[in-house]
Amino acid sequence: MTAWPQEIGAQLAGALPLLLFNVSQFALNLASMAAVGQLGDLELAGASLAISFSNVSGLSLVIGVSFALETLVSHANGAKRFADCGVHLQRSFVTCFAIMVLVSTFWLLGPRIFLALGQPAKVSELAGIYLIWLMPAVWGQAISNSIQRFLQAQGDFTPLLVLSMPLFAIQLALLYVLAKPSAMGYKGAAMASNITSWVGALALAAYVIVCESRRPDETERRWGGFTKAALDLRELCGFVKIAFFSMLMIIVEWWAFEVQILLSGLLPNSEGGETTAASAICFSTVAALFTAALGLSSTSSSRVGNALGEGDASLAYFRAKVTLAITACYQLFVFPLLMRYGRNWASVFSSGSSDSEVLEHVSRILPVVGLATIGDCFQGVLSGIIRGCGRQDAGSAINVVCYYVIGIPLGATLAFSGHFGILGLWIGIAVGCNTQAISLGTLVARTDWDKEARKAVEGMCDSAAVDAPSTELGDVKVDGEEEDDDEDDNESSRLLGA
Repeated sequence: MTAWPQEIGAQLAGALPLLLFNVSQFALNLASMAAVGQLGDLELAGASLAISFSNVSGLSLVIGVSFALETLVSHANGAKRFADCGVHLQRSFVTCFAIMVLVSTFWLLGPRIFLALGQPAKVSELAGIYLIWLMPAVWGQAISNSIQRFLQAQGDFTPLLVLSMPLFAIQLALLYVLAKPSAMGYKGAAMASNITSWVGALALAAYVIVCESRRPDETERRWGGFTKAALDLRELCGFVKIAFFSMLMIIVEWWAFEVQILLSGLLPNSEGGETTAASAICFSTVAALFTAALGLSSTSSSRVGNALGEGDASLAYFRAKVTLAITACYQLFVFPLLMRYGRNWASVFSSGSSDSEVLEHVSRILPVVGLATIGDCFQGVLSGIIRGCGRQDAGSAINVVCYYVIGIPLGATLAFSGHFGILGLWIGIAVGCNTQAISLGTLVARTDWDKEARKAVEGMCDSAAVDAPSTELGDVKVDGEEEDDDEDDNESSRLLGA
């Protein structure tokens, strides 16, 4: 049984820095909105709309692309083809930059985007201005997210832990200086985000360059500088394919929640905004509880992917089991707390004369929100396992069906035709999340781990030079190397039997 405590400790040690970093990144936007809120209600509405739109139309795309590195870099690192790690990072840069050129061009339309979405003229003008000023921040996040996944896939979480609080402190200091009416005011809040984003990106880049340059053995360096190999058209197209499905897995769910919030504003008797406010509070609750699952998801993706890259199918399966066990324990702890203190938590976000009505909506749908949280957390870690296996194509197809064929249509039907209101929308979300979790769980349960390990190793051979040794798993030997199969098999058996 000693293998279980060791693996649990290793996964939690990786998930904790990611949790702190994700919380600090979430707090950056909250700090910006708080600073803008001091300038006026219109400014707050404009900035909030711009930040939400930038997250949906820009940040979600580059984050999705960067998730491809969790597959490719973890496989390369596990197979000890270290030079390929840096090549994959460069391809992520190229793909993210191409996306951001298109996104930035679209964002230059500014206020016209939000007018087309039916927003008031003044709010649209302010949102368009903030969106344009916020553009450099998303470019910086494209770099930092790629480097973050590059490091995570190697099991290196140190810089994320070190940077989480300093970046937040820098943001607060910049907001205090730049967001004053006597300084840059409204635009200053966006400028603070730009500077913080690029400080984080440059700090991560410096960390990679310094650490890799200090490796005594050059053959073990994951980053050896920019190379033309990253621009090989065939290999780049292969990366883009994996990146596309990785991105699709992320944005399908992200956008589905945004759609549900918009639908809540179309409900009957929603003119006062109470249903939208209640739905936004519940969404924030799900997102807050998901931060822990997100950290565990990336950790499991890295550890499963590295095991597959090493050709150890049994170890990869064992690590996946441990991840799911940790998630189950987390839910056993969180769900009762949400049911007991959910209304108190909601009161933190609600103020004004409509308090009682907003809280009444939240209290009524809280059990359904709790069920949605269970499905959301499990699908999050299962998505990490699937990324570790490199099966994003199957995962993205499942996500599309669960949300856009089942969840959203069911929620809309119950809310409008069935007159369930906001409860109906959240029933749709809960059904979508849990159907997604069950479907992804079935995909993982039916995984042929030996086949996935073979694909991981062969994939690395295909991306390497022609003189690379051919590698096979199981009973087939590795050319030019001495094997230690019996010892590895015994170790894997001990892990599975633990």
